[in-house]
Amino acid sequence: MRIKHTLENPLDSKLEVNWFKVVWFVGFAAIILSLGLVIGASLGSPYQPTYITPAVKSVSFNSFSQNKSKDGVLNLGLTGSNLNQYGPYSTISISLSSVEVENSKNHWVAIPVKNNLVELSSYISTPNQTNIYYLSKVNLPYGKYLGIKLYFSDVNFTLSNGQNINIPLYNTRVNIPKKFDIISSKNTYIAPVFNLGSMVESIGGEYSFSPNILQTNLDY
Repeated sequence: MRIKHTLENPLDSKLEVNWFKVVWFVGFAAIILSLGLVIGASLGSPYQPTYITPAVKSVSFNSFSQNKSKDGVLNLGLTGSNLNQYGPYSTISISLSSVEVENSKNHWVAIPVKNNLVELSSYISTPNQTNIYYLSKVNLPYGKYLGIKLYFSDVNFTLSNGQNINIPLYNTRVNIPKKFDIISSKNTYIAPVFNLGSMVESIGGEYSFSPNILQTNLDY
C-alpha cells in the first residue's frame, strides 16, 4: 500500500499542475476576447468612406465682387450704323431682357441696365462722330473678361410709310465675343456697333430679326 501511494502522488501532482495551466490559459483568452470586444465597440462599425458632394456656387452680381477696392468700371454702350443703307426703315428700337458678362472662370454674371428699351435709330455713329447710348455703368472685379451676351425680347421698327411692326424675339441671344480687361479704379468702354440696315430683313412680306455687329468700339 505504501508503494502504491508513492506511485500515485507524482501522477496526482502532475494532473493538478496541468489543470492549473488550462484554467490560466482559458482565463487569459477570455480577458483578451473581452478587450477585443470593448475596443471593437468603441470603434464602431467597419470604416466607411465619406463622399462629399461639392457645393455648387451660384454667382450673382451682388456677390460677385468681394474686394470693392480693386473694382474697375465697365461702361457698356450700344450704337447703330447704316440705318437706311438696305431697308426702308425710319426707326428701330430693341428691348433687352438681360445682359451678362463672362469672367475668366467662365461664370456668366448678370449686370444691371438702366433702361431695357433702346431706340437705336436715335444713336447713329459715323466714322467722324460717335453717338452712343450708355446701357450700363457697373463696377466689376478687376481681371480678364471673355465676352458679353445681350438677350433681346423684341424689336420694334417703323417703315418709311409710317407702319409700325413688332417682332417678338423670346430672349434671342446675341454674343459679343470680345475679350476685355477690367483695371482697378479705371474705366473700360465697350460699344458694339449694330448694322441697323440689315437688322430687320423682309422676305415675302415676312420680317425677321438678323443682328449684325459691324465692330466693337473700345476706349471711345
